[in-house]
Amino acid sequence: MADAGPASGTISSLSRQKGNGAVYRIKRPKDSEPEVHFECPECGVSYVTSLAHAGRTEPCMICGTASVVPGEKELAEYRREQAALPPGPEPEPEPATLLDRMGKKFIREVRDEALDGQVRRFFPQSAQRGDDGIFNGLVSKLDESQKDLLWKMLTDAVEHTIDHTIRFVDHKRVTGEMLVTLLDAATHEEAVLTGRDQDVPTSFWFDWLEKYPRVKGRPTTHRQPIRQDWGETAPQPVLDAAARHFPGAKIEPLYRELTSGVDAPTAYLLRIGDDDDPVAYSPDGFRR
Repeated sequence: MADAGPASGTISSLSRQKGNGAVYRIKRPKDSEPEVHFECPECGVSYVTSLAHAGRTEPCMICGTASVVPGEKELAEYRREQAALPPGPEPEPEPATLLDRMGKKFIREVRDEALDGQVRRFFPQSAQRGDDGIFNGLVSKLDESQKDLLWKMLTDAVEHTIDHTIRFVDHKRVTGEMLVTLLDAATHEEAVLTGRDQDVPTSFWFDWLEKYPRVKGRPTTHRQPIRQDWGETAPQPVLDAAARHFPGAKIEPLYRELTSGVDAPTAYLLRIGDDDDPVAYSPDGFRR
């Protein structure tokens, strides 16, 4: 069911209606989808869930009473509003030249993956596994702005290492000491880079880095895999809540959701049955 517990935060857009036998409220946060705030008609415990769940029949996690999540009218109105909005941005076009397509792969598969590998060093849970003295010796002593500066230093180091590598290859290519051939495995298009080609180091800094990176700042959240082969799992309240919500389904803990500046995981993500979209629970078993 929804998260049990009192609603929190500032309610900027709120309606109070009678629906399904209970008073409920609709909250429309600025940067996320609407929420419905309601109470169990039997025991009165408060719940918060996505408005998208309106109309579902779900059991109360406290007393077990089945009730319908209110807000169906508001959900229909919200969907009409969304349907009337102009279409979103077009999908990112593929680069036109083989060199730029390789540049995009280079940014995603070298730069971004190198930075992705450092994210865990900014979260205390990695240190708890005993494999990261960098967090204990350095990162744990920094505030959030200092962590941002450390991340910038890492990003600069990765990008300048890539730049020096490209310049080395480019120099050897121009002097004739190295032959560089690009091949698109999908289309079999082939290109041999020569001294008359585009300036590759300049393309890296002023074209590729502006267009293609996915990692653009220090991540403040991180999904840490739950290693079941190491005996790790989710907290029992999380597993118990999922078993109540999805009786008989196979429940597989996948990730802890970590948040910068918070010592404990803020959520656990579980695979339910064969569904590829994991379900998130707070550590005390409230569904998010």
